[in-house]
Amino acid sequence: MSMANSDSFRLSIRSRKPGLSISNSNSSVKPKKSSRLSNWFHGKNDRAKDKVDNEAQRSQTNSPTTADPLDRNVSSLSIAEIPNKLKSAPTIQPVPSIDIFLKNMTRTLDLDLPTIGQRIESIAQLVHCGRLLQSLESNHLLSSPMLTTIQGDATGLTFNRRDIEWLTATENKPMEKDRIRQLLVGIVSEFISDPIKDSEAIREIVLVGPVLERVHFRSLLTCFVTDFAKSPLMVVEKLQGLTQLVQEAPSGSMEADDLINILDAIAKRLQGTSSQSHDYVFHLTVAISKVLGVMADQNVEGLDRVLQHDPLGKALSALKKHNNPFLRYQAIYGYQALQWVPNNESQLQRSLRLGSLEQMCLLPCRIHYP
Repeated sequence: MSMANSDSFRLSIRSRKPGLSISNSNSSVKPKKSSRLSNWFHGKNDRAKDKVDNEAQRSQTNSPTTADPLDRNVSSLSIAEIPNKLKSAPTIQPVPSIDIFLKNMTRTLDLDLPTIGQRIESIAQLVHCGRLLQSLESNHLLSSPMLTTIQGDATGLTFNRRDIEWLTATENKPMEKDRIRQLLVGIVSEFISDPIKDSEAIREIVLVGPVLERVHFRSLLTCFVTDFAKSPLMVVEKLQGLTQLVQEAPSGSMEADDLINILDAIAKRLQGTSSQSHDYVFHLTVAISKVLGVMADQNVEGLDRVLQHDPLGKALSALKKHNNPFLRYQAIYGYQALQWVPNNESQLQRSLRLGSLEQMCLLPCRIHYP
């Protein structure tokens, strides 16, 4: 599959041949070493293709074909000459869109989807197929005419006609659905079993996370949390992958206790990091602010006041005075989000604690004369 139509997705496809380079008319890309995860994915994909039965092969010829992209030749376009009376007219500036938040934006992926039994070329293509299957199951569509009612999924992704045609062809093909799911689960198993998890493998696996089933997503999340908590050295890529998984977790795949434990692991690492490690402190503060944002959106409460809430609040409060404006912004955001995550102290306990402190302040001072 050519990646000319997937530039907007900004995801590179590594070839099965390590020495192959991808080039176009304007620039060339140096040969890039493929990761173990991609090599396994392509090998698994070839083996899955051989297992497709004759029925799937016959349906391949009957499946709707994707139209060729239009040939947009700039030289063939002509611009009408502007009248002289309009040449001096002021230029109208475009009005900026008010959809500035990600959840309010409409996103459309222009990917060539595989036909029944066809080889899947990239992780992006596989993830998009998995997201389409998720939308098919969440909408409970059992007949092809109802597929035209799909407008998008929870991530704000809008489906085009090509996606609808793929769903129509795959709806009554349980073998094709199982093949997509097995490839997704196989990639997760390969990542977990691999002792060396480089940055390229982490970038690929976090794309797979949102389209996994609950049990497989939790296995992947457990792997990230365990590696981060037990690692004696700070690995920024693993921290970023863990944060992205938490933000893009499928609905119902995480519990409140999971978020509390993840926040506690990152907060302890922040409190134990030297203030001279500015890069580590910044990435840890960003991760804490994002996790706290997810907890505030899901109304999570129950942080231990003594062991978790107060120490984290003091750490973020100290960083609010940092001379780095980017770090200071993340600390302020995280501190405000922490106020929306209540601790486990009841109103009675709070009243007694504050009352005892007030009584200690009002005790008369004994003056000892020599």
